[in-house]
Amino acid sequence: MEAGEEIEEAAEAEGCNIKILDLSLTIHDLMMLENQIPFSVVEKIYKLRYGDAATAVNGSVMSVGKLAWETIRNIMDEVPPSSNNNGVEKCQHLVHVCRVYLRPTSLAEAAYVGEYGRFRRATEYYEAGVRFRGWSADDGSKRPLLDVMFLDGMLRMALQIIDEKTGYILRNVLAYEQKYYQAATSIGEAM
Repeated sequence: MEAGEEIEEAAEAEGCNIKILDLSLTIHDLMMLENQIPFSVVEKIYKLRYGDAATAVNGSVMSVGKLAWETIRNIMDEVPPSSNNNGVEKCQHLVHVCRVYLRPTSLAEAAYVGEYGRFRRATEYYEAGVRFRGWSADDGSKRPLLDVMFLDGMLRMALQIIDEKTGYILRNVLAYEQKYYQAATSIGEAM
């Protein structure tokens, strides 16, 4: 059973009439940067609605941040996270969780360098003799969307399929970084 079907069944149990298309549009709207609701507000609304009843998933109590992390995992089902969810408790809203989810695992923080920044155009790398390869199944499990590794003249990166699910999430994370992070940003640089 897919996440959308699970939510639809749960909504029916609560007496709501929700359809998969409505759910898809709702998720899309919730991910827009201008629609972000701070998790502290979500927690207060939840307590007003359900009292002190704990949020339980599979028998374990979860915070709003961890529930958001699991939601992003379901939305980005083919894209593995770049890290575990340890930092998610510091996240303030859903787009912030997406930023933590997508942040490249090995991208070292570096200062802005020259006119082009840290990265050059692919043609410049190619002309300099750098070869490009995607991560293959031989390299182990799926790689996070924005992970890049350079070793022995070979630049390896994950195959980036940007569809209607990942496209709007990436756009909103980029907008979030551009608005709230002054220095070069990890997602913006990796894109």
